[in-house]
Amino acid sequence: SAPAAALESQVVTRHQSPVRFSNRPFIILILAAGILAGVMNSWQACLQSILNPMGVSDQETGWIGFSNSLACNMTALISGKVIDTCCRQKLKGGIVAGLVGSLLCLLWFTLSLPCFLYSKAPLEHSQLNLVTSITLCGAFQGATDPLMYELSAELLYPRKESTSGGILVAVLNSV
Repeated sequence: SAPAAALESQVVTRHQSPVRFSNRPFIILILAAGILAGVMNSWQACLQSILNPMGVSDQETGWIGFSNSLACNMTALISGKVIDTCCRQKLKGGIVAGLVGSLLCLLWFTLSLPCFLYSKAPLEHSQLNLVTSITLCGAFQGATDPLMYELSAELLYPRKESTSGGILVAVLNSV
């Protein structure tokens, strides 16, 4: 019958589905992006309670957080353009460099503050150190974002870029 034939033609097979969840590199990438975004957003939400005991005012903490966000957004624009123009096949290297840079900046920030593990901070505690480490951390994080979007689109090729982007946005907003 005609309605049954029309219904059968609309059934999506496993090979026609937008995303095959057997694509391990894509799954690993979106999970890594989601975990990175979740950890960074949670950590930034605690910035005030981290810095206030060190004598940093609420207003100064707000400006430090603003510098982190501004650096993140600016380098997202810049890194996307740089990778598109001169380093087209270097997405993984750019992502790893951004993650390592972010980790080193977080380590710098952490070692600049006293902790329950040590009474005196191993590195010099100054407002300039705190601002610089957090701003650079935001810059490195921002550099990885467009690279993750581009790599996710390449990993799902020949599917539309909107499919990989939509999945990545969903993961980033749910973690």
